[in-house]
Amino acid sequence: MTNYNWSIQSVNSAKIETPTIIGKKYLRTLDALSEIDPVLSDWTISRSESSMDELLAWAESGAEEPSPVEAVPLEQARLDMTALVEANVQCDDWGEPQPDEGYSLVSNNQHNQTPRSVSVSVTAGSKFDFNRWSVDFGEIGRNPPDPSIITYPILGGAFRIMTSLWPTPWATVRGSNVEYADRPGVIGTTKVETSRHDITWMGYLSAELARGLAPPADLICERTSDGGLLMISSEERPDPDNADQMRRSDLLGAIMDKAYPDRS
Repeated sequence: MTNYNWSIQSVNSAKIETPTIIGKKYLRTLDALSEIDPVLSDWTISRSESSMDELLAWAESGAEEPSPVEAVPLEQARLDMTALVEANVQCDDWGEPQPDEGYSLVSNNQHNQTPRSVSVSVTAGSKFDFNRWSVDFGEIGRNPPDPSIITYPILGGAFRIMTSLWPTPWATVRGSNVEYADRPGVIGTTKVETSRHDITWMGYLSAELARGLAPPADLICERTSDGGLLMISSEERPDPDNADQMRRSDLLGAIMDKAYPDRS
């Protein structure tokens, strides 16, 4: 179980929202998560890379080089959240702001870059299908999370908060165990995925995607306030060695993949 990386993820969607609205929703999200468990607290929010004007001023003045990303404590961010969202506007390859593509926010808990790390990423406000969100546990791409933070109250609570505050057609809580091997590359070696096992713990479908769906009786199901369908394979952390839990996980995974086969 300790080799699984766990995340809560949505699919891409489009919805135009102002930086002020996005900022208020993001603060509500972090505050709500903090009420679930102490591990989901003491957040810092990343402020994006310095603007071109700031970099030019640094180059001309010879002042100390600005930090590419600043970790802003939550209480400081509250003082002007709109400005923080605006600083995180999506930019093109030349650094020009592209507000039509949305704004991206990333926050980390007090255990950043450790097995107890939790990050909350949201891209919102895009008129295109760029809006999405995720909550990731552990050191992404490095070490899996501390098993003590992978619990139904923590992930289930976070899942409900995210699907409630950030509407999406489709979202899941999934654990992945991926193994790689070194293979010869053009220069040196490259890592190639050799095996993968996914565990689908929870799933959400919007009212539209859930219309007419009759989920198996083995799944725990509940309707959300927006008419969507929340499905849960187990009220305890799934164990890959538990055949019955894996059967229910596979049932839910098949439903989710069929409902949105073209997800990004």
